[in-house]
Amino acid sequence: MATRIGFIGLGTMGSPMARRLLNAGYPVMVWARRREAVTSLVAAGASAGDSPADVASNADVVMTMVTDTKAVEEVVLGERGIARGARAGSLVVDHSTIAPDGARRIANALTAQGVEMLDAPVSGGSAAAEAGTLAIMIGGSAAAVERITPVLSAYAKTIVHVARVVPARWPKPATRSARS
Repeated sequence: MATRIGFIGLGTMGSPMARRLLNAGYPVMVWARRREAVTSLVAAGASAGDSPADVASNADVVMTMVTDTKAVEEVVLGERGIARGARAGSLVVDHSTIAPDGARRIANALTAQGVEMLDAPVSGGSAAAEAGTLAIMIGGSAAAVERITPVLSAYAKTIVHVARVVPARWPKPATRSARS
């Protein structure tokens, strides 16, 4: 069975990315704040979710491509957000460019319910999204990156695993005594 994909955020970048997933044969459920953004993807074979939570409840992987940290927090952690519908074992891949502390907060909240997050901003612009040649720099576990790479290959030419998403608090470095 093909990985069921949810895609949230269907603007200049998200719409062609979701379309490439459909063209690659993935079942895709979409949601956007602007309902008119959903129309062309539904015509191309996507299904429409009623909310980010609805999308998450029907997906193995949920991609987000929205404007900023506040928007990601809303679609993931909000009252009708992804966290309300995501099942343990599912994966959230955020393609938005957001603040590192925001990515950590969101990842920590999802981890608490058994959902893993990848912080995966993209580079290349709308032309690369349409051509399927985006570059993606991913923060997250190696296992999750390996799991998602075949899916990301539908719209990315370059996929680089750069780091693990780190906890909100770094461990304090060991202190050295005056005698050392």
